[in-house]
Amino acid sequence: MKPEIKIMKDLLQNIAMFGNLSKDELEILSNASKSLNLGKNQYLYNEIDETDNLYYIIDGIIKIGVYDENQDKEVIKNIFTKNTLFGDQAILGHKQYNSFAQVLSDEANVIAIPSSIFRYLMQSNFEFNMRYLESIGNKMRFTDNRIESFMLHDARFRIIEFIKDNANKFGQKVGLETLIKHPLTQQEIANYTGTSRQTVTTVLNELKKSNHIFLKRKSILVRDLEKIS
Repeated sequence: MKPEIKIMKDLLQNIAMFGNLSKDELEILSNASKSLNLGKNQYLYNEIDETDNLYYIIDGIIKIGVYDENQDKEVIKNIFTKNTLFGDQAILGHKQYNSFAQVLSDEANVIAIPSSIFRYLMQSNFEFNMRYLESIGNKMRFTDNRIESFMLHDARFRIIEFIKDNANKFGQKVGLETLIKHPLTQQEIANYTGTSRQTVTTVLNELKKSNHIFLKRKSILVRDLEKIS
């Protein structure tokens, strides 16, 4: 076995989603998958790229988004962190991603898995198939919650929900306080929450003034996550 394939095999078998694959299935997956190391702001794919791979994040943060027809306004559809599988449209037979994937963190380590190999594993391994379907269900629930938030709640609520969501993703608990280290600019927070940069600035300053949060560059200290409103 080539050294790079052995490294990939060791890496994959420690990922929960692939943990139940047989030795032969793991061998097939290891041979077909590729490890990609990307730097900050690099694109994993663009809107016009053809669909072929699914991607699993080993480390790093990646945003999924689209641009308007003039290519001057960005909408962030999702933000994915480590231990996340995405690019499901490849499984569904879509010919293009119709979105871009860009690295937000200083670097990202991603495994690219050909859709044909992923389909084979779904067909050959029932438990793997069920784990994948469960992950799809979780994404659908998250998307439904975001749509509901956009329809039923105002900008302030969405920004606070963004803080709470990121506290769960990136937060480090220190007593009642939660430190959130994130790579997003205030404009990117606006692009994700469907608000304006000015609104994000206003809401964050209000939360700071009321002592709900303390702001530093690329970090937010939440005093008490249960009381922020």
